Amino acid sequence: DSKVTQLAKGSTGDKTFYAKWDPAKYTITYKDQGGEEFSGTHENEYPTTHTYNTPTTLKGATRDGYDFAGWFATSDCSSEPVITLGSTEYTTDITLYAKWEAKDYTITLDPQEGSGGTVSVSAKSGSPLPTIELPMYDAYDFGGYFDKIGGQGTQYYKPDGTSAKNWDKGTDATLYAYWIPTEYVITYE
Repeated sequence: DSKVTQLAKGSTGDKTFYAKWDPAKYTITYKDQGGEEFSGTHENEYPTTHTYNTPTTLKGATRDGYDFAGWFATSDCSSEPVITLGSTEYTTDITLYAKWEAKDYTITLDPQEGSGGTVSVSAKSGSPLPTIELPMYDAYDFGGYFDKIGGQGTQYYKPDGTSAKNWDKGTDATLYAYWIPTEYVITYE
């Protein structure tokens, strides 16, 4: 088999030529749901191209604080998940969208010397903590829940029992009540 690029001058007679076709290759682009830049980490050797007439098996992805729910062909991730790019169904470059589901974490609330109140809550990565019932401690005012003892570190609950910030630890954790001595006003008459 030799490649014919031109016919010699003066050639005569019937000639038969055969076309050689190389399958087209299409680029695979990965994005997050909604079209945002991909925020996860791919497993080893994820495919970056898809060759026509050859199925391409997709690899999963990881992201701290989230479960990977699959690759989708639509940016809103409303279609069926795509596990394999079929051998002949794609004839253009391909964009796949990762769907992420925030993990639930258990947060234990240690009242320190206090008592009562909410004992634990469930929170999702990147979401505010739910409102809690406050613990009580005679002669002290509740100053919030922190990730370190003594009101140190990051405050996750305000003194009113509402979230001070979104859950960002990516693990189950314990938060510690911070107590401030109550100031009393004494008046003499």
